Amino acid sequence: MILGLLIGRGTAFRGVIAAAVLAVLALLSACAHGPAKTQPDAGRCCAEAERQPRWLVAMIEPAAPVVGQVVGHISWRSGYLSEPGIQERIVAGLQPLDLVFVSSKGRLSGHTIPGLFQHAAIYLGTERDLQALGMWSHPGMAPHHEAIRRGAMFIEADMKGVHLSPPSVVLNTDRAVTLRPRIATRGWRQRALATLFSELGNRFDFNFDAGQPDRLFCLELACRAMPELQLPRDMVYGRETIIPDRAVYEAARGHLRLRFVDYVVGDGRSVHHPGRAALTSDIAGKWSG
Repeated sequence: MILGLLIGRGTAFRGVIAAAVLAVLALLSACAHGPAKTQPDAGRCCAEAERQPRWLVAMIEPAAPVVGQVVGHISWRSGYLSEPGIQERIVAGLQPLDLVFVSSKGRLSGHTIPGLFQHAAIYLGTERDLQALGMWSHPGMAPHHEAIRRGAMFIEADMKGVHLSPPSVVLNTDRAVTLRPRIATRGWRQRALATLFSELGNRFDFNFDAGQPDRLFCLELACRAMPELQLPRDMVYGRETIIPDRAVYEAARGHLRLRFVDYVVGDGRSVHHPGRAALTSDIAGKWSG
């Protein structure tokens, strides 16, 4: 029904847009960077990520930027975690360089991307946090002081490119998982933050091709700044990718250099923290059958 409203009565475009959306469903699933690895028990998560025929994806892939912009703008409700008080509590538990994975089923992109989680943003911290890390006076950070003071505490790569975002944008979602790097030396944090700020303004890669260093997408941004995390890789449609669900699933099971911190779920009536076991069960359930 949504696609019908989007396409309207333009019969000349109906077939093209419908096919392109199918391609986006297949393509908007992951990020890639670094050597491929296979994690234990991978069959319980992210099997058969290629949901559409390869010939269809290859045919429609040139339209991915156009369709990705359309899909990314369609939303029919706010996220269940959008209330400011809820977001403040989530942010209070974050530390600089935490990865926050989100699941937004009130957006079209939340249904076109396979799995439970579609996107990840990186928490940078407040002015006080960055001063404590010795990064507030870093030349790459100076142009962004005012934005950070106004609450832009996250960096993310989405259809707008690599940019800063406030919690009201990142956490306008239904579920959020916080994962924390186990590598936490001061020098490592400084290098990772400096790399993240150097990528601001970079373009978003709608084709999810890790071979295009001048374009980035969600987890590839994290991999660019923190390659030591060694996130699990999959081959999807001929390109190496990182599926968000697999990264969360394996981290929650203790297989990665990321520590599980929290899992927050809203359902429109209440907000709860179901824990690590529920998280792995929820992800596996999304991929079963």
